[in-house]
Amino acid sequence: MLERALRAFGQGDLAGAETLLHSLWEQQPASEVAALQGQVLRAAGRWAEAIAWFERALDADPADARPRIAIGQIQRQQGDQEAARGSFEQVLLQAGLALAFAPDQPPRLLELGLAYAELEQPADAIAALEAALDADPELVEAHRSLATLLHQQGRIGEAAAHHEALARLEPSSLGPRIERALALHRRGDAESCLGQLEALLADAPRDPRLREALLFVASTAGATWLVRRRQVATAYWESLGAGPSAAAAVGLPAAPRGPLRVGILTAELGTHPVGHFLESVLRHHHRGRLQLELIETQPRWEERNRSLRALAHDSLLLPQADLAARRALIRERGYQVIVETSGFTTASGLPLLAERLAPVQCHWVGFHASTHLPTLDWFIADPVLLPPELEPQFSERIWRLPRPWAAYTPPAELPPAVSLPAAEPLVFGSCNQVAKLGPETLAYWAAALHAVPEAQLLVKHRHTADPQVRERITGTLAAAGVDPARVRFEGWAADWAAHMAAYNRIDLALDATPWSSATTAFEALAMGTPLLAIRGATLAGRMSTAVLEGFGEPGWIADTPEALAAIARELTADLPTLRAGRVERRERAVAGPLFDGADLARALGEALEGMVDLASASFS
Repeated sequence: MLERALRAFGQGDLAGAETLLHSLWEQQPASEVAALQGQVLRAAGRWAEAIAWFERALDADPADARPRIAIGQIQRQQGDQEAARGSFEQVLLQAGLALAFAPDQPPRLLELGLAYAELEQPADAIAALEAALDADPELVEAHRSLATLLHQQGRIGEAAAHHEALARLEPSSLGPRIERALALHRRGDAESCLGQLEALLADAPRDPRLREALLFVASTAGATWLVRRRQVATAYWESLGAGPSAAAAVGLPAAPRGPLRVGILTAELGTHPVGHFLESVLRHHHRGRLQLELIETQPRWEERNRSLRALAHDSLLLPQADLAARRALIRERGYQVIVETSGFTTASGLPLLAERLAPVQCHWVGFHASTHLPTLDWFIADPVLLPPELEPQFSERIWRLPRPWAAYTPPAELPPAVSLPAAEPLVFGSCNQVAKLGPETLAYWAAALHAVPEAQLLVKHRHTADPQVRERITGTLAAAGVDPARVRFEGWAADWAAHMAAYNRIDLALDATPWSSATTAFEALAMGTPLLAIRGATLAGRMSTAVLEGFGEPGWIADTPEALAAIARELTADLPTLRAGRVERRERAVAGPLFDGADLARALGEALEGMVDLASASFS
């Protein structure tokens, strides 16, 4: 019966799992039964009941501290950081005492590692989990947790080794094999990643995680994947009941005007970059005309999550229930518009919208390609980001704002903009994620480095901690005639201010293609660092172009490696003047539309009202 409950839980049948576990508990009140019931109730958002069952698990087996970790996680989700920390520290004490008497106890070492991870002490967590695996190489939970921690630290090669172990230990699970493929994408090899995902899809054509992974990676791989993306997306939505006829439901009655009830369906309400763009609208929207509510698809416990929620009229954290239960919760709110911000990214709520939950459903800011979802009515962009020639790539209708599609609100005060000393060599640089630095990007960079032979290259991203990443970048540039000695790498920054200060060490920021700079484009200009953009053939390749047009520097946009090289040569010909202009460029950027949250909120609000007017007219 426990296996049946596990299967029901894994399939999202929380009610079925709860019933089975209640029956099993009456027959066999074991710790593992209570712990699983706690997980089920936690997924349903019934936190008080979940804590009670985790406490039953602790009573049944006081030696197993993992239910205590789960209690701490719930306390943190509830906003009680002090209680959560106390729970995690209690686990450290309990596991530490046990290990003092018997050092080689894999379960206790696992608990130690999990507690250190929750307390944000990654080095201690990694050491404890590695010790647990030394004692028991087949400890699945230790492999899974280590893979997550190592990836967060940028050590994606080591993380991939643990996904390999999980694939061996759980041969029926697709998860480790999907992660193994995604590791290639994180290293900048989208084509190899897509090859592996296509092979997996041939064996499991209906797996939703696999389809969404392929749709995300293909969205970053340029125009050659447009046809295949549409095929995979169409099959996916049809499997969820959203075939072509679903789009006909646009004509639903809209509630009376004022204020417009808008639900923002998001997985990124926290320190995620999308949170910076959401804040611009949440902070400045016209409360007499818009009633903005947040629909969160995953719990986040950063302080920024709470501060963003405070800017909205209300918020709803969706439980991890099945699609029908989650949809019912959203329908109860009576939204006239739902704005989706995640696309095919982690914890996306996009599948919820395969059934119509509001008269108007649209996407804004969080994704960079068509979703091909028939029930998604609009894709919000601007004339530069999504010009008419790119419209055939989209199934959604395009609503173009009369200004840049986004405005960046920094999470804290910007650090000072300071240029490199005159004696320092010229530096090209990129703070883009390594996944964007594929062969096409490096070909553009090589052209710029050849055109300006005195320039050095700084590549800053946490995944440069991986030796294979560094070797691929330097090797590709070397094959193009660029001396590897000109390239240096920086990894994890201590905090956001330290990350932003890195732009002071870059004279000229270089773009990526076919997945262009987005957040990093706003950040570079906020620090007064010029950005050389590459105009791509898809929306993913046009984000930096739209940013520079909004900044008023279309002359910094290149269509070919040769053009990028010429712009780099021109901008750096007078290095003292380039460096002296940093503060002026920053002031111009921050005073312009790229950082004007009030103007964005006005334009977006008018767009949403216009969509509802069209839907109402269609219905009447």
